[in-house]
Amino acid sequence: MQLPPSAMPQLQPLQYPPVQSTPQIPAHLTPHPLPQFPPQPPSQLPLQEPSSPVHLCLPPPPFATPPKLRPVHDVMKDHPGSDVSVLRELTTALAREAIFGREELSKCSLSGRRNTITLNKRKLDYIKHVVRSRVPNKSAVDFELIWKLCRSSLSKSCQTIRTNTKKKN
Repeated sequence: MQLPPSAMPQLQPLQYPPVQSTPQIPAHLTPHPLPQFPPQPPSQLPLQEPSSPVHLCLPPPPFATPPKLRPVHDVMKDHPGSDVSVLRELTTALAREAIFGREELSKCSLSGRRNTITLNKRKLDYIKHVVRSRVPNKSAVDFELIWKLCRSSLSKSCQTIRTNTKKKN
């Protein structure tokens, strides 16, 4: 059964209030500059230096380092970037040039096998912290996969230094 058109209620179109633009807040009332709207596209954003504030807020090493080694920040500047290959290079460079030194790496390994001493865990944790500062947005699981690759690079570096030291003697 169909109702006649006169029996159906007449619907009125909804009337919305006009859209108003965002009110302008006087600059003297805000403690900081207001963001631009619309936001700038990524191509127009200023590039950050590799030594951005994340790297500058690293604490100094909580242990003594031999005086002939380079500062951690100098080594970090030589290895800018956050892709896995750079992080692997950074790990070995930090160990070799800033934290352990070649002499200590020639006598040690990550596992302590094959008549070697195990690398100092506190120093390794510091290297891990420095590398982690390069990828702050990675999840803990993703970073552990990256750290596993970094450890394998460090292990290979220790092995290479030991081999080269034996050849010299």
